Amino acid sequence: DPLDSAVITVGAMNAGTTHNVIPETAELRGTIRFLDKDHRDQLEQRLTEMVKNIAAAFGAQVDINYRATFPVLVNSATETELAQRAATLIAGETNVVSNAPSVMGSEDFASMLNQIPGCYILIGNGGGNDACMVHNPHYDFNDSIIPIGASYWVRLVETVLAA
Repeated sequence: DPLDSAVITVGAMNAGTTHNVIPETAELRGTIRFLDKDHRDQLEQRLTEMVKNIAAAFGAQVDINYRATFPVLVNSATETELAQRAATLIAGETNVVSNAPSVMGSEDFASMLNQIPGCYILIGNGGGNDACMVHNPHYDFNDSIIPIGASYWVRLVETVLAA
């Protein structure tokens, strides 16, 4: 399904120490991100096949160390409704996006959501055409969002206690 996305990112490449010597080894590190937990095994299998076959095509050998680090992040319905209610009270209904497209983050909070129900939110730290997500060399935290973010957490606690 072309709408069922997955992303393979190579985030680090290390090989050699000088410009005029072909290195004996190279190391590539990266992540795989996906939205459907049922695709984890398929992605690992396909990545392993591709890497081994590309290496074989060039007469190289490869060792693959694949670690499934984080699960897919899935918010629970009840906690999401509470989070939206608190955010709406702080920022107003027009400033709360409740049906945003999924984000392919790699987030350790997903592991916590496998243990207890919760909701991961984005507080609107970016904006405009120059905005970028975290884990990007151009990311610049918007300090002016701190009072809104702090107010949100206070209102969320009040909302949960009142529920």
